[in-house]
Amino acid sequence: MTIDRSTLLFFDASCLIAAAGSPTGGSAFLLSMCAAGFLRGAVSEAVLVEIERPVVMDLGRRLYSATTCC
Repeated sequence: MTIDRSTLLFFDASCLIAAAGSPTGGSAFLLSMCAAGFLRGAVSEAVLVEIERPVVMDLGRRLYSATTCC
């Protein structure tokens, strides 16, 4: 199998949640390769609905902990 700019990757919910939780991990790397135009990425509306709540909740926890002082 040859991987090039025409390669289409489907990102499922677990991959997108992993990328949100670990910006330096493999899932985030694949998303960055799509953003840079080296690969093409696809995601379904159902996947976006599935991840919306966990990702937003995690972002809220991170923001809260970053603004909370000892």
